Amino acid sequence: MAIHPSDLGEQFIRSGKRLITQQSADELLERAIKNSRTPSVNISRDPIKS
Repeated sequence: MAIHPSDLGEQFIRSGKRLITQQSADELLERAIKNSRTPSVNISRDPIKS
């Protein structure tokens, strides 16, 4: 079940907090990969499996 902005409490909205969605998380990851200046850093879309 997805959370919609209308489901958020008024206090949450007034606090200035932000709900991170999968789409916005993917966009941030893409930007991090493009802007990575350290070649030794390995950024992966796959979760770490232990």
